[in-house]
Amino acid sequence: MTLTEVSTQLNSINNNKLPPIFFLTDMNKFKNPEVICQQLPTGSGVIFRDYEISDRKLRANTLAKVCAEHGLILFIGEDRDLALSVGADGVHYKENTITSALKSMKDKKLIVTAATHTFNSILMAKEAGADAVLLSPVFRTKSHPEATPLGISKFRDWTNRSPLPVYALGGISSDNAHKLLSTKAIGIAAIEGVIREFYPSEKS
Repeated sequence: MTLTEVSTQLNSINNNKLPPIFFLTDMNKFKNPEVICQQLPTGSGVIFRDYEISDRKLRANTLAKVCAEHGLILFIGEDRDLALSVGADGVHYKENTITSALKSMKDKKLIVTAATHTFNSILMAKEAGADAVLLSPVFRTKSHPEATPLGISKFRDWTNRSPLPVYALGGISSDNAHKLLSTKAIGIAAIEGVIREFYPSEKS
């Protein structure tokens, strides 16, 4: 099954308000995320990361226009003010900024997601006012080869007990995405998995 098929099925069963699939930008892996965004199904989510690039505000504006044209939901990583200035729908925080971002997370002008790697960080995100979390890595991933994957059993347990909606992130591909159907995840977040699905020439 494709990531789109699995994420749509998960979302229809477990949630109907947040996007079924999120594409996380990483210009080290794909320099023009706008190209991917033009291929995503309407209603998909995009999280603009690329925190260190010099023209981040300009790229965020460009991405916001593309997302608006294609009916995508845009989140800006770590920058509430930039999210508001480009008209984004939400803001996404790293795990280690969940607590410090408490004030921004309670600003309901924006939907808020947070990266999590432990069950405790899920609880922290809930306390901080997040609307959903991205839990990773579910499977072994090229981005963080040193990280021990949660595996489906632990991911399922934490997702079942989570007080927040959970997206699966990390090493998800068309070969293993179907395993997520046994969990209560509301969708999938991915970098390479989305690139491979919507821009086949980038398959490795």
